[in-house]
Amino acid sequence: MTVREVGDKHGIPTKTLRGWLETAIISIGADDRYSGTGADTRQPPPLSAGQLRSLRQGRSPISVVNELAQKQILRDIDWEDSRTGRAHKPLFTFSLTATRADDGSTLRAEGRSTTKAAARTSAAEDLVQQLAAALSWWGARAGGGAPDRSQPRGGRTPATRRPTAGPSRHEPFQW
Repeated sequence: MTVREVGDKHGIPTKTLRGWLETAIISIGADDRYSGTGADTRQPPPLSAGQLRSLRQGRSPISVVNELAQKQILRDIDWEDSRTGRAHKPLFTFSLTATRADDGSTLRAEGRSTTKAAARTSAAEDLVQQLAAALSWWGARAGGGAPDRSQPRGGRTPATRRPTAGPSRHEPFQW
């Protein structure tokens, strides 16, 4: 049975049905028929450090992890949570484990906080940072160049960096 025949039978547009099958990693043969294998033989889409940076912009780390899973860049995402401490002062721990689809390596991250949301966000941020570091390293190796070190990590140049200690009451502020 072809994709179109199945769509017509169930009243689903062919384009929608194709999208569902692709998301479920069900392969369709060249003759537009189900091939019978559920194994994914496609390579995951490549992701550069720059693409990950643009994906992260203005988004929560949890939504970035979920989107990377939808794009099949991360697989087998597993969240585990635990609670320790007293009832009036709990400490929540979230452990996040994911497998990179491109090389099969496992990434592990952990976040701790007094709220579940903050602990989960911390774990997701740690995982995204691990992935960014791995992609930056790989991009530098593949491109033959070193990562851009022209700006300090905090994004501030030495001239605009804030001092670590403030002035005393009686002394004027010195840069």
